[in-house]
Amino acid sequence: MDNIRNNMAARATDLRLYIDYNPDQARFKTLHADPAKPPVMIFLKYFDFAHQTLTGQGKIFVDREQRVDSLVPYIQEKMNWPSTTPIQIYEVSYPHPLGGSS
Repeated sequence: MDNIRNNMAARATDLRLYIDYNPDQARFKTLHADPAKPPVMIFLKYFDFAHQTLTGQGKIFVDREQRVDSLVPYIQEKMNWPSTTPIQIYEVSYPHPLGGSS
C-alpha cells in the first residue's frame, strides 16, 4: 500500500482502498478469459442538473475494446428509464475526487 501511495497518490493525505464484490462471476470470467486483456471496471454516476447532485448508480465490467454506446441499455435499465431516453456520456479521467484539493 505504501508503494501504491508513493507512486500513484503522493500528494494525497490519505489512501482509500476500494474492494469490490462482483456477483456476476460468469460475466467476469468471460471478460477475463485472456489475461493479456483484463476487463475494465467503470463506475456509473448520474448528475442531476436540476438539483446539482451527483450520485453513484453502480458499476459494470467491460472489455477495453467495447464501444461506449453499448453501455446505454445497461444504464437505461439501471436508472429505470425507457429505452428511448437519450443519454449523454462523459469520461472522468483523473485520479482524485471531484472537488478534491490538489
